[in-house]
This record gives sequence, structure tokens and C-alpha cells, in this order.
Amino acid sequence: TLFLIGLGIETISDFQKLFYKQKVKDHWCDVGLWSWSRHPNYFGEILLWFSLFMSVANILSGWEWLVIVSPLFITFLLLFVSGIPIQERTQQKRYCESEKRDEFLHYKDRTSTIIPFPPALYEKIP
Repeated sequence: TLFLIGLGIETISDFQKLFYKQKVKDHWCDVGLWSWSRHPNYFGEILLWFSLFMSVANILSGWEWLVIVSPLFITFLLLFVSGIPIQERTQQKRYCESEKRDEFLHYKDRTSTIIPFPPALYEKIP
């Protein structure tokens, strides 16, 4: 079930962004799941990998437990190396150096980086 949720979040958010970018060229995607998370596709990917690990965890023994490295490594890459940092830098440069700066910063302030969260609640978190 968790695998399907992760796959669903990743797939739906990728399609939402694809369809949005076909209509709107010079704006960040802020519809659907993207209104609750700036990177819902990465959240879905991480959920998917951890669900695969959890589905086999009850039969692992000894060295087999090293399979935890896979979801941890994917999470590390997406959070700290090739996923979110690159996207955040690109968007920061693109939109903060434009007339959309204030609107973009407002979007960032009210939208969770990775875990989908209602914007009305997220913007109240210190």
C-alpha cells in the first residue's frame, strides 16, 4: 500500500508539473500536489524506496540488513546532492532575480519543501 501511495504521489506530481509547464512557461508549478510541497515527486520517490525496504525487512538477517543503504542513499541524494539543492538553487536564481520575486518567496514561505502539508498550516510554523 505504501509503495502504491509513493508511486501515485510521484506519478501524479510529475504529470501535474508536465501539464502545467505545457500551459505556463515562466512560472513555478504551484497546482495540485505542488501547492502542498515544492518537491512532491521526490517525496513520492523516497516513500517508494522505503516501502520496498519495509516489505522485506521482516525476512532480513545478518548482512542482508545492508539493503537499508538503498533507500537511505536515494534519500541522501534527493535531499542533499542532486535533487532538492539543485532545483532550489535554479528556482531561487530564476525567480528571485525577476519581477516574480515576492510571489515566489511567498510560495516558498507557505509551501513545505518535501512533505506535503496544507499551506495554511505550514506558513504558521516558525
